[in-house]
Amino acid sequence: MWKYYALLFTAVALVLAYTYVADPGDVLLDSGAEMGSAESVRCRISYRDPGGTTHEAVWLYHHHDTAWEFGRVVESDEKGSQR
Repeated sequence: MWKYYALLFTAVALVLAYTYVADPGDVLLDSGAEMGSAESVRCRISYRDPGGTTHEAVWLYHHHDTAWEFGRVVESDEKGSQR
């Protein structure tokens, strides 16, 4: 019976390792505050998607009580550029 558990554990470990190594997530290239006030701030974000296209966007954050919360995407470069 222990052989089945060992095989199951090995299979799960391989799936998790593959997901960790081969996950094609977005790569953050640059970020920074653009303009803001005590209540809100605009952050310029630059990232590359798995296809190699670079995108830029401006995200608006609002300050509520003691934490900053994401509000919305103010402007975005929809077409992107290949790199």
